[in-house]
Formats: sequence, C-alpha cells, structure tokens
Amino acid sequence: MPMMRLSGAAVALGEYAAPEGRGCRRLLAALRETGTPLVRRSYDGGEEIYRGDDAGRTLYVLTGGVAKLFVGYAGYVGSKDATFLLLGPWECFGFSAFADGRKSRFSAGAVTDCEAIKVPGALVERAIRRRPEVALEMATLLETRLVEYEELLGCLLPRRTEVRLAKLLPILGRKFGETTDVGVAIGLRLTRGDLATMVASTRESVTAAVIGLRKKGILEMEGGRIVLLDPERLAEIGRQ
Repeated sequence: MPMMRLSGAAVALGEYAAPEGRGCRRLLAALRETGTPLVRRSYDGGEEIYRGDDAGRTLYVLTGGVAKLFVGYAGYVGSKDATFLLLGPWECFGFSAFADGRKSRFSAGAVTDCEAIKVPGALVERAIRRRPEVALEMATLLETRLVEYEELLGCLLPRRTEVRLAKLLPILGRKFGETTDVGVAIGLRLTRGDLATMVASTRESVTAAVIGLRKKGILEMEGGRIVLLDPERLAEIGRQ
C-alpha cells in the first residue's frame, strides 16, 4: 500500500489530540518525578513500530509525525493490513495498565518520519505503585481513546461507503485539519486505498464515493489533500 504522507511540516492538533496531548505531557511529568527513564526513538516513514504480540510491553508517546494502529488480515492475494486509527503528536499507544494481561490485536507503524518516547511497561507499573497520579493520568487517557474508538467503529455501521466516509472524514478533519480559505484541509495525503482500509470497503467503492461527494460540492482535492468544503452537508450524509 502506498505510504500516507504529511502535506506540510506540522500536524494540526484537533479536538481529540489537544486534550490528550495535555494528558500525555502530565503523564510524562509524573513518570519523570518517579525517576522513570524516558527513551526517545526515531522511526522512518513506513517502518514498523511493533507487532500485536509486543503491543502491551511498552508505552509509547508520539512526539512528532504521524503513526497508525493497524490489524492484519488474510486477503485474496495474501495478508493485508487494515488501518484502524491514525495518531498525531502527543498521543499515547501501546502499553495499558488496565489490560489485565490480555494482548492487543493491533500493531503500530510509522506513517511519516516519527519520534516517540518509549517507557517499558514494567517501569510504568513500578511508577504506578509509587505515584497514584500515574494511574489516574493513564485512566483519563484511556477514557479519551475509548470515545475515539467508539466514533471510529460507528464509521463501519452504515452499509453505503459514502455514508461511512461522511462519518470518517470529519474525524480526520478535527484531528489533522487545517483551516483554509475554502474549507478544512486534512493534513495528510490519503490514497483511496488508505481510506478503503479505514472504512472496511473496496478502493473502487471509495473512489466512486469520493467522486460523488466532489460532484455535490462537499469536498475537493488540492495537492493530494482532501479539503472539506461543506462540513454541514457532510455531517447530514453521515447521519443517514
């Protein structure tokens, strides 16, 4: 699958990323106060960060770039990866103190060049025992993530691909959007294949849906980016 690319030097922090970003900073501050070592690691765009079996072993805080959570599945011509969630700066992923030993099915990979802070899960657990504030911050971040998961899963419920896209695009707009003179530009160059995996549809169906939304004057493509011209009408379609 072609790699998603950033359209500019920065990623806008949206409705989800802003509060979660503050929470991640508070979490890192609490970890530092316990003497927990924080290790920075860089990843090249397209590089795998971890596979599902390793998901619960390390806490990651993305400090730059865009990453994704994805799940592998068997396709007609071999295994494929379906993107479930795109992550921006100051979002956490990986280790969860509340998973009760259960393994995640998700893997993580770098969409663009990324930088992340890594903390082994064992050290996070030690910090929780030393400072209850660490557990509180992690619980708050988990609640935020569950709200986002619920909305993303809602994108898969409609039968029509156009309606699924109409639910997904505002989420991406809030998270990675940049306000322009004509609308909200999603700051990632997303291919039809990228969108298809996120709404569990085919590339052909997504292409037809995008063409239909363009004809209605709801969105446009500029420099490889999706620009939301009429968010209100897009929301109306998403409610169908």
